[in-house]
Amino acid sequence: MLRHGHWLLIILLSACARPDPPTQTYQVANHSLLTAAFSPDTQVYFVGALTDGGSLWNTTRHARLYDWNHSRDSLSAIQAVGFSADSQYAATASGKSLALWDVKNGRPVRFYLAPTRITSLGISENATYALLGQEDNQAVLFNLQQGGIVGFLKHTDTVSSIAIDKQAKRAMTGTSNGEVKIWSLDTGDPIHSWSQSGPISLIEFSEAENRALVAADQGTVDIWRIDTAEHLQQLYKRNPGLTTATFSADEQQLLVGTARASIELWDLKTGERLRSWRLPEADPWHKPAVLALTFSESSTQFLAIASDGFSYVLE
Repeated sequence: MLRHGHWLLIILLSACARPDPPTQTYQVANHSLLTAAFSPDTQVYFVGALTDGGSLWNTTRHARLYDWNHSRDSLSAIQAVGFSADSQYAATASGKSLALWDVKNGRPVRFYLAPTRITSLGISENATYALLGQEDNQAVLFNLQQGGIVGFLKHTDTVSSIAIDKQAKRAMTGTSNGEVKIWSLDTGDPIHSWSQSGPISLIEFSEAENRALVAADQGTVDIWRIDTAEHLQQLYKRNPGLTTATFSADEQQLLVGTARASIELWDLKTGERLRSWRLPEADPWHKPAVLALTFSESSTQFLAIASDGFSYVLE
């Protein structure tokens, strides 16, 4: 029979357990990545490489399917990407240039030029609309099918992160001065607004679009209810450098990645951290940032893409 001291020792050892390494590693670029994203159905993923341009990959075989660049004659430095909810389309941004792609055949559908440099983007279901975060203190709702700006969402600072729902009815924006707003895209008016203690570095909707993660640089990381702006949970009192996050389909778990090679799985019902992983490091001064994460079809397997040009399988 274990004594209380032994139980305490087991608990402490469990809490201090070292993060697990990835179980599989695949190289997808010769040098570092600027951006990456998994499709919602997890069948493909996109990577935008610093020197290799943009490309679409098969998740199962980790095979390169198509090269996606905004010019026939040169490789594009693609800095933002978003998939439609049905995984049929993807949009990529490089500077002011915006491209819409057909995921099935890999062909470009349309090319557009935004008014100013695009800092972040999201697209609605069937790729009808794109929400573009811009450095001119505005987010722009753009019609991807017909072309043209539908409306502007004005802010007091650079729009640093955005999210749009599947039906293009609601959007959420965060700025460099910590301002957060939930918008009605039918009227173009803010429904709710508040401020957090630092520049907003990440906003992520859950798949069911009931919850949103909002992370402030050097500030808190919180979970909010989207329709009422109710604060549900504080995940971190001080942001550990989150670069990406994704909710499980039932909104009970959250997978987060940081700029310092770490990945954590959280139980949102209990507030407990369930698992943690550490990606390989070239040296202590060069830790890869986690750019994209997803839950695989297996309940015990997760997928990641990092800035070092590799994709990873976590188990």
